[in-house]
Amino acid sequence: MAEATARETAALEAAAISRRNIQLLDIETRDLARRSTSAGSRSSSGSPHRQRSPRDGSPSELGARSPRQGPSPPSEVATLLQLFADQRREDRREAAEQRREDRREAAEREARLEARLLQAPSTNSGGYRIGTAAKEFRPFEGKEDGAAYILEFTHLLGTHEVPVAHWPRELSLKLKGSAANWYMARFPDLPAGTFPLWSELHAALLHAYSQSYGAAGAYQNLHSLRRLPGSTGKETYARVEELSMLLRRKGVSNPGQEEQNAYILQNQLTAGESARWISLANADEKISDAALNALELGAADARTGRLSCPPSTREAFFAARREHLRNFLTEQGPAPTGDRSVGSSSARAAVSTGDDAAEPPAPPAAGVARAAVVARLQAHHKERGDDTARSAPLYYGTAKHPESIRNAAAFAERKTAQWCFGCTPKQLAAQGPIPHWECQHHGQDASDADRANRVPGSGRSTRR
Repeated sequence: MAEATARETAALEAAAISRRNIQLLDIETRDLARRSTSAGSRSSSGSPHRQRSPRDGSPSELGARSPRQGPSPPSEVATLLQLFADQRREDRREAAEQRREDRREAAEREARLEARLLQAPSTNSGGYRIGTAAKEFRPFEGKEDGAAYILEFTHLLGTHEVPVAHWPRELSLKLKGSAANWYMARFPDLPAGTFPLWSELHAALLHAYSQSYGAAGAYQNLHSLRRLPGSTGKETYARVEELSMLLRRKGVSNPGQEEQNAYILQNQLTAGESARWISLANADEKISDAALNALELGAADARTGRLSCPPSTREAFFAARREHLRNFLTEQGPAPTGDRSVGSSSARAAVSTGDDAAEPPAPPAAGVARAAVVARLQAHHKERGDDTARSAPLYYGTAKHPESIRNAAAFAERKTAQWCFGCTPKQLAAQGPIPHWECQHHGQDASDADRANRVPGSGRSTRR
């Protein structure tokens, strides 16, 4: 009803304006005709006196009009003045309405801006300046693990007491190359000067630039950890803390029983079986890592962007994944004897199920000779990891054009995770996240010739 009334009012106003325009045009046409007639009369009579026009207000001139020319000139002038007055009033009314509309829109913009500033203020009481804390920190180009980068980056911001509300802005300034393109494609509708919540940005970057389906391996490394001969209690505790941190990077903290069981089953797959299962999982919208990421982003109480959905929701998700893994595992044939991903299932199961009475498994290198090999490999690994005077191994690039930033990030990740320094990225990905002493190319079971065939710069001396 209101729309119909508005349309009718608009139509009436348009008709009135049209009528006024027609009347004005008619008056102007007749005025021009009178001027032409007066000019002709003066030229024919040759009178030296100036003839007054209707605009001079001469009564005799105004009265000498032909009956065919309509109303008298005073009536026409009065009508014209009335039309002008009406037009001015209409213009003033429209201008006032436009000013009111502009004020309303300005108030709405200010309210939206104030709401955004409350969520992410631009300054703090300590005079914080955007970009100062991380000015010298390396950019993120999408060529290193996103979880490791964020851990270093947030540690730096925390050290400088940068408010969490500023973290999305700080991280966006560090995105370069393909990572910057990913950010613009992932958050295309953000107005200029605004940024996503940290929980959403954190989770999205982890999903895009951190290894998928890697939580099972990190869980295995932590729960199958055993103290090695010759290691001190302090070193062992530090190793437990490192593996716990790596597990938290994958979004796992205090997993429920269904989640633990899913990791146990996933850790029973060989390398080939794991690759096939991941392909199947990626195609299933109910059990894929992408589905888990969507649950975390969709949580109303999301704070960190990882493990942010309610425990019941997470457990229901992993119950479906565990069932999928169970069906897949029971269809597999005998595992190959040379596959390094099998052979220590008892350690995984006994620790993961929380069975304190279970017999602890033997250490990775049973016997004095094997223990000595492991101890030697660990000493070499620590020595190379602590050698900061040398450049990182050449994992990416060439000798003339090494990818220094990417190599340094990969080296730091391998050092923290106790992965093999000597493997190429392809070799490391093929055998999964296992301790360096179990590496099939450079570990305890490898020959000296195999150990010598390693990535340049990864050994104890520059000859390797």
